[in-house]
Amino acid sequence: MDKADLITAVAREVGDQEAYVARVLDAALAQIIEATCAGQTVRLQDFGRFRVNRVPANGPHPEYID
Repeated sequence: MDKADLITAVAREVGDQEAYVARVLDAALAQIIEATCAGQTVRLQDFGRFRVNRVPANGPHPEYID
């Protein structure tokens, strides 16, 4: 399922226009992105959580070193 499929399914489920559902989804995703970029964790009960996981660089892969 891609974003367009999700929008169509939600619009059908709630009986609303796809354009409106797309705006709501875009707004929700923008808020998740804004919060995670600010270092916050976004938790959606019974779904999951979104957070930025900072991992230090390990250097180049040994296979690719000349």
